[in-house]
Amino acid sequence: MDDTVFEHSHAVQAVTEFFGTDKDSSHDGEHLTHILALPLPVVACFAALLRYLREFGLENTLRAQTSFQKISMAGEHLLLSGTTLRNLEIFQNQTDRKLKGSLLWAMDHTRTPFGRRLLRHWLAQPLTSISAIEERLDTIKELLSSHGTPLSQLHDLLNHFPDLERGLASIYHKKCSTQEFYLVTSTLGRLANEVDKLSGTVEVRSRSVLLKKLLLELPQRLDPVRHFVSLVNEKAAREGDKTQLFVNLDEFPQIRKRKQEIEEVFMGLRDHRKELRVVLRSPSADYVTVSGQEFLIEVKNSLLHNVPSDWLKIGSTKAVSRFHTPYVVREYQKLCRLREQLKADANTEWLLFLGRFGQHYIDFRVAVTYLATFDCLFSLATVASRQGYCRPSFVERSQLEIENGRHPVVELLMQEHSQFVPNDTKLCANGRRVMIVTGPNMGGKSSYIRQVALIAIMAQMGSFVPAESAHLGILRAIHTRMGASDDIYHGRSTFMEELTEASAILRTASHDSLVILDELGRGTSTHDGVAIAYATLEYFICEVSIDHPVLLAIAFMLVSITFTPSLPRKVLAPWCSSWVRLFFCVQVKCLTLFVTHYPLACDLETQYPGIVSNYHMSFFMHDSTEGEESFQSVTFLYQLTAGPAGCSYGLNVARLAEVPTPVLVKAAREARMLEELVRATRERMKLFTDIWTLSGEGTTDKLRHLLREALVENELKG
Repeated sequence: MDDTVFEHSHAVQAVTEFFGTDKDSSHDGEHLTHILALPLPVVACFAALLRYLREFGLENTLRAQTSFQKISMAGEHLLLSGTTLRNLEIFQNQTDRKLKGSLLWAMDHTRTPFGRRLLRHWLAQPLTSISAIEERLDTIKELLSSHGTPLSQLHDLLNHFPDLERGLASIYHKKCSTQEFYLVTSTLGRLANEVDKLSGTVEVRSRSVLLKKLLLELPQRLDPVRHFVSLVNEKAAREGDKTQLFVNLDEFPQIRKRKQEIEEVFMGLRDHRKELRVVLRSPSADYVTVSGQEFLIEVKNSLLHNVPSDWLKIGSTKAVSRFHTPYVVREYQKLCRLREQLKADANTEWLLFLGRFGQHYIDFRVAVTYLATFDCLFSLATVASRQGYCRPSFVERSQLEIENGRHPVVELLMQEHSQFVPNDTKLCANGRRVMIVTGPNMGGKSSYIRQVALIAIMAQMGSFVPAESAHLGILRAIHTRMGASDDIYHGRSTFMEELTEASAILRTASHDSLVILDELGRGTSTHDGVAIAYATLEYFICEVSIDHPVLLAIAFMLVSITFTPSLPRKVLAPWCSSWVRLFFCVQVKCLTLFVTHYPLACDLETQYPGIVSNYHMSFFMHDSTEGEESFQSVTFLYQLTAGPAGCSYGLNVARLAEVPTPVLVKAAREARMLEELVRATRERMKLFTDIWTLSGEGTTDKLRHLLREALVENELKG
């Protein structure tokens, strides 16, 4: 695109000319004033967009009032980034990228394409206004008891609706066929009649403010459509014949004039038959049509001597010959020309007709949006009717209190096989707002934290939720760092992608956010991973007003400390915290769910006893044997339990994955040796800590004894 398009003078001229071309619109002057009052770069971008859309004949989209929306940072919707939508499997599962297994799949009971698109929009942008959420919840409650009422009959009517939203857009841009136009307008007309019947009932019986607004305004919005439907011939519309499309030609004078001219030609041709009959001496002589050739005069070959020499022979068979008289040739050519002109006139009038219809586009578009809203509300009512769903309640403070919550998707997937284990959640900005979740691999940690986020999203979109009770505060954003992925094309490793996502969360999380971090730091060495996980988690406990490089510097210091064997673990954690607190000055107080396998992170509960809580997914251990080897097998209970887990039991997952037995035996042996080494190291660290605090006689001897043991151990390891 040429740079001159973005020049201010050129942009102002282009915008002014655009809004000055439609003299029928009373709103163009308002739009022009509004756009010219915008900052200069915005006006230039508008002109460039106008030029681009004009290449496709779609520039009139910018005339619609709904195309202009003020961008606000006030947070009217819950912020869900693309990463969060993907990690929480909102629109597609992460296994095969299909709809089944997603939250949309679990909640979509809409009956129209435009209702399905609106439900998707609601899921992507849940509400942050308590009054708007309660308005939807009130409507859902009323719809739950609407079975057998006129409301349910209207809902059943939606099964047969075409895609009105796209159909209206096609009509507005004059890209539709006559068949599509009639289908859309007749459907809207039928809808208007049905809603008219409901208006009195809804106004008297309905308690839902939202439902009253939808069903009482619909007839007003759709009222003009009846006039347009009455102007169209259904048969011609279905056949695509624009020349016969319009019923009342008083509103289409050019078509009426052309049809009158055609009729005059027909009258002349009909009168010409009298002359033919005299010339051919046949009172029954008439025109015939053969292979598309009209007004043919058919003469038996035995009577060809009666045919004048100036007649034009068109064709013949063994029995007859067919002719056009000079008059027929002349008038038939005129008729064909008039017919072509009629088609052109009909097409012109058709476009003008669509233009007049398009003047009501906003009203019709709003009506379809109301209908889509009605469809979505009935879909949410279907969800609410499931067993074990409750209406959430909202409070002003930031909190998540969920009793016996369940994963809305996993519960549906496994309902035929087993029963889902519910779990409680209690997070509060003024109390314990950080949950550290540990436990064995495949124990249900990731499903649990997803469950909490999905319940919050469902609640803020105005839906009932899978729980016994849910008392929630309004969240402004949900940030997630889950799973593993890379970007090989751009040279970004899995660990780089992980830290990039974590960095974005660190920079954008606020006090009214829910932050979910699943196994942060697992893509690098244990020491680096522990340091990054620890520093990041403490960031959310005591958030900083610093740049990302400083956070990395703190992580580097933690790595260095981790490599220092002379400091015991109980000294390490407070020392790290002191450095973090030195830089961390402003508390963000966001609600945080942190899944980890690093024991050091669990020590933060002792550092922040009123803020951090340790939990683990419970399990049952029992002895098993395989061949000559015995091992401990894990049975998952999927129940969230207070306190950290002592081990991740990765070998159990290896056994379930059918790793060869020799490898399992070797791994179990090495694991026991490492556990024994760690246990011994912890005991010496405890002894060192105790000695560190002692003074007086015997201290030197104890230090020498500890040092001697450490040297012996190093020799054994060497």
